[in-house]
Formats: sequence, C-alpha cells, structure tokens
Amino acid sequence: MAKERDEAIQELRELLKPGDTVYCIKRHSTRSNSMHSVSPVVIRDNKPWEITHLVRPAVGWPFDQKHGGIKVSTSGACPISQLVNALGRKLYPDAESFPVLYSREL
Repeated sequence: MAKERDEAIQELRELLKPGDTVYCIKRHSTRSNSMHSVSPVVIRDNKPWEITHLVRPAVGWPFDQKHGGIKVSTSGACPISQLVNALGRKLYPDAESFPVLYSREL
C-alpha cells in the first residue's frame, strides 16, 4: 500500500506542478449530498487524461466501484475543491501558499 502511494505521488509530482489546474468530473452525489464520486482529469497535449488511478492511492481515499470515481465525503464543502486541495497538500506539503493546485468542474 505504501509503495503504491509513494509511486503514485512520484508520478503525480512529475505530471502536476504548483499552480496547475486539475479538472474534475462529479460522477455521483448522494441524496443527502454528503458523499460524492469524483474523477480527476488533467489536460496534456490538448487531450483529457483521467488520473483517478494515481490520485486515489496518493490521497488514500476509497474508490467508488459503482460510479467509477474517488469517494469524497463532505459536510457542505465543495467535493472537488476538497479532493484537489488534499492532493496538493500530499504532493507539496511544504508549499508556502495554498491552494497548490487549482480545481475546475467539468
């Protein structure tokens, strides 16, 4: 598990630099709006690239098998910002300013 996390963080650091934008697809939200399924995407060479398989082990949050995204539990906060901010803190914990990464919903 730790090896998978470390490898994902390494690959994501090569892919994402501070100030980059991570786009997200909200695949599902519960009726109570407390649980969401979110898939992060980056644009490289003018093409979208879904990076759920890297972000999930990096942040350590569960994968939603039914809806195909990362499970994000919220209590009123934006699930997309919550996921991308958590990712930025994992990738660059010593960053002097936050957010390290920016988020946009697709």
